[in-house]
Amino acid sequence: MACLRLLAAALLVATPVAAQQAPRPLIQAPSPEAAPPPALPPPPSQADAPITVESLAAPTLASLGLANAETELGGQLWAEGTPPALMLLLGRLPSNVADPTLRALQKALLGAPGPAGSARELFLLRVDDLLAMAEPGAAADLLAMAPEGTRDAEVELRRLEASFALGRTDPGCAVARAQEQPDRPWPQARIVCAALAGDAAAVQTGLDLLDARGAPADDVLAGLAQAAATGARFTLHEPFADDPLLLPLLGRVPIDVDPKLVAELPAPARRALADNPDLAAAARAAAAGPPRPGPSVRPELNGRAPTDWTAAMDAIPAAQRPRWLALADGLGLDVPESIWTELYGVAAAPQEPAPDLLLWRGFEVARAAGQRGAMLLYVLLLLDGRPEAAAPITLRRSLDALNELGLDDAARALAAGTGGALGL
Repeated sequence: MACLRLLAAALLVATPVAAQQAPRPLIQAPSPEAAPPPALPPPPSQADAPITVESLAAPTLASLGLANAETELGGQLWAEGTPPALMLLLGRLPSNVADPTLRALQKALLGAPGPAGSARELFLLRVDDLLAMAEPGAAADLLAMAPEGTRDAEVELRRLEASFALGRTDPGCAVARAQEQPDRPWPQARIVCAALAGDAAAVQTGLDLLDARGAPADDVLAGLAQAAATGARFTLHEPFADDPLLLPLLGRVPIDVDPKLVAELPAPARRALADNPDLAAAARAAAAGPPRPGPSVRPELNGRAPTDWTAAMDAIPAAQRPRWLALADGLGLDVPESIWTELYGVAAAPQEPAPDLLLWRGFEVARAAGQRGAMLLYVLLLLDGRPEAAAPITLRRSLDALNELGLDDAARALAAGTGGALGL
């Protein structure tokens, strides 16, 4: 053992100790022989940079619209695309919209900027829809968005129609008299202007010219114009198609008409007749239409849960409970399961309208794609201006869609208005 210790000590003495290396610096000092790095060139002066001016592409006619209408609907409508049959769908929008909330939504949808790059026909159709639903002020505002100097015969025609619908006949007649076009609507417009001026000879000359061209004026235009020019009364015997040129005459000529016939006329014509002081009271009342009931004050139809759901349901007629529940559920209220169970025994009314399959599918496709404008368009089409006549599932889904679009106030107003129309 002692020998082993002596051997180990001898080895330690004999083994050389390795010298420790100095630590390496983080930054190596440059070698005195190394060349300095080349200097970077100075950045170019902003004053020396060339200035290029590029003109922005003018917006298409179809994409024009009112910014306040877009804001009213919560932002851009068409950023995520449009349905493939947009023109056909817009053409199916109802002109008779009884519910005030749906009317405001439809007016805003048509007035808001359209899809970028769309055809001009889409712009014209939006104007036509506004005129057809008796909103000439919104139509005129939309037409005013067209750039100054726009030479488009169809745009000029609609400016004339909007001015006549608004009762601004003086500027409209000035444009009509300056037009030498023989095609409709300019000869007809000149006849209306002559009638408003009480110029019976000019009215007859205009009618004779149309006869000579083989395109005689229709009986309603001819009869109203002659009556206006001579101070006579006019008897309306049958319905007629929507024509904005007739509106100034319908509002001024003494007219005899059956109130039942008035109810069949287009919305703009009824509005003009409602303002006619020389119309019989019954006919004028028919033109104004029956007063729509006020909105329901029930809390669950205004977005607030009732204190007692069972008592609330007991106050609803059995036949109306499915729609009542659809409205409350569509507003996002937490309806107790016991209330749903109570409805299992309520048979659906045999006249329950089924939602249009194509519109329903289109709505679901638009919702999945996040297409805000298409979603709102399908809601308006599914409710068709009269939400109280819609199926419960349509009501529930429509309110849910409005909430999803951020239109919570509109959803509550629609539910309350529909409840009022249902007598709830």
